[in-house]
Amino acid sequence: MLIQLGGQYAENENARRLAESNPLEYRGGNVSELRDGEVLHLVAHSAPGTFAGLPADQLFQRLRDEGLTPRIGGIQLHGCESSSTATTLSELVNAPSPQWNPPIKNIEVRGVPGYHFVTSSGASWSVGAEHGNEKFWESIRESVNRDPSDTNVERLAEDRDMIRIANLATEASILRDLRDTVPDQLEQEVQAVARRGVSIALERKDLESLERRIAEFVRLTGATVLGGNGTGQGLAMAQLAVARGHEVLNGRLEKLERQIVKVRAAHTTLLEFQQNLPDSIVGATQSQSLRKARLLNDDLTLGLLLDAELQHLKDRLLATLRGIRFDEPKQQPQGLEVEQPFEVDDVEALLAEVQQAKLDDAVTAALRRVEESVNAVKRARGDQPVRIVDSDRAIDEPLRADLERLITERNLDPAAVAATLGVRLRQVGRSDEARPLLEAAAETGDAMAAQTLGLILEEQGETDKALEWQHFAADKGDHQARYNLGRMLHERGDVEAATEWLRASDDPLAAEALSRIESEGGQ
Repeated sequence: MLIQLGGQYAENENARRLAESNPLEYRGGNVSELRDGEVLHLVAHSAPGTFAGLPADQLFQRLRDEGLTPRIGGIQLHGCESSSTATTLSELVNAPSPQWNPPIKNIEVRGVPGYHFVTSSGASWSVGAEHGNEKFWESIRESVNRDPSDTNVERLAEDRDMIRIANLATEASILRDLRDTVPDQLEQEVQAVARRGVSIALERKDLESLERRIAEFVRLTGATVLGGNGTGQGLAMAQLAVARGHEVLNGRLEKLERQIVKVRAAHTTLLEFQQNLPDSIVGATQSQSLRKARLLNDDLTLGLLLDAELQHLKDRLLATLRGIRFDEPKQQPQGLEVEQPFEVDDVEALLAEVQQAKLDDAVTAALRRVEESVNAVKRARGDQPVRIVDSDRAIDEPLRADLERLITERNLDPAAVAATLGVRLRQVGRSDEARPLLEAAAETGDAMAAQTLGLILEEQGETDKALEWQHFAADKGDHQARYNLGRMLHERGDVEAATEWLRASDDPLAAEALSRIESEGGQ
C-alpha cells in the first residue's frame, strides 16, 4: 500500500511513478486497511531524523493511531535521507509492549541514505551512498526531471556517488488477493477527479496517470476487458452539456445588444464544435469569436463545456474498469509466483458479507454504494467517514415502497436514491436526518441533493455553505438552485449577480423576483 504524507512536487511525482509501476503493490488506501503481511510504502518530504516533519517515535505513534498492526509485512520510507529515521522506526516496531506484540520474524523498515527520487519504472535511487550529495544532485537534477527513464538514470549513475534502493515487496499471495479490490479503488479515484478551474490541464494529467495504472493492472493480472471504451456514453453526455450551453448562449444573445456579425459568429462556432465533439470542446472554448462576444466571461457556459470534456475523459476509464474480467476466479496475476493454491482465509467473514448483500433491499443497497464511494474519497483526503446506511431504518413502509418503485421505474442511480430520501425527509420536517444523506449525495455530484442541502444549511444559519451548494447545483443546471442563488445574492446586496442567475432560471419564482428587483430600481 502506498500512502503519500506530503503534497510537494517531488512527492507527487515519486508517488505517481510508484503507483503506475505496480498498482497492486502501491495501491491506495488507509493504514487501517492494510492486509496482514502487506508492505506499507510512505512517501513524504524528509530530512535526517524526521519524516513528514515527524521524528520516528511520533511517526510510529501516528501510524498506530491510524490502525497500524504488528502483522504488517514491512515499512519503506520513500524520502530524502530517511535512513536514520528508518533505523529508529525499526527498533520501535520490533520492540514488544503490552499493546504491541510483533511476530518473531523481524519487521523490516527501509529508508534512503541520500537524496531520493523514483524513475518512470518505479525504481528508487539515492543520490549519495551514505548521505545526500547536494552538489551531484544539482548537476543531474534537470536531466532526471526531463528524462526519468531507467536508461538515462543508469547512465548518470555509472561510477558516481549514486545507488539504487531495492524496494520492499509484498508477498505474491497477498497481492493476488488484492486483485478484486484494486479496480474498485481505481474507479473511486477516477470518480473523484473534479474540475478545479477554468481549464482541465491538471485533471488530464491525473486521468492520464490513472489510465497508465489501469493498463498496468490489466497486464499484471492477465485480465481481459469487455465492452467499448466509453466513447459513446461520453459523447452523449458532452452533446447534452453543449446543448445546455447553447440554450444559455441563446438566452444571453437575445438580451445583449451585440452587432449581428458577432451573434452570427458565436452561433456558427457553436454549431461547428457541436458537430465535432468531444475532441474540439476545449479548443472551441478558446475561439476568438466567443471571446469577442464576451461570452467566455460566463462561468456557467464555460463550466458546462469543460465539465463535458472532463466527463468524456473519465467515461473511457470507467468503461475499461467496469469491463475488467478474470477468466478464472482462481487465476493468479501474471508475473507473480504463488506457492500455495487460492484459499479464503476467513470463510465466515466472506459468507457474512455475501449474506448481507442478499439481505439489503434496493434502498439500503443504494445507500451502501453511496456511502462506500463518498468514504473512499474522504479517506484519501484524510477526512472522517460518514454513515448513511442506517438512515433508511426510520422511514415508514409506504415511503420505502415508493422509493423502491422509483428505483425500478426510473432506474435511479444510488446518489439519486439518497437525494430523494433526503428530500422526502426534509419535506416532513426531518431536516437533521436528511442532511447527512443530502451531503453524501451532493458530494457525488447530485444537483437536487446540493440544492436541497443548501436550503437546510440556510435554515440552520450556515449561509456561506448554503451559498456554495446552491452555486454548485446552479452550475449543474438546476433551475430551482439558480433561483435560490439569485435570491440569496439579492439579499446580500449583489443585485447584478442576482439578476443574472434569476434570468438563467425557469422557476416561476425567479420571474417574480426579477419583477420585484426591477420595481426596486435594480436594473
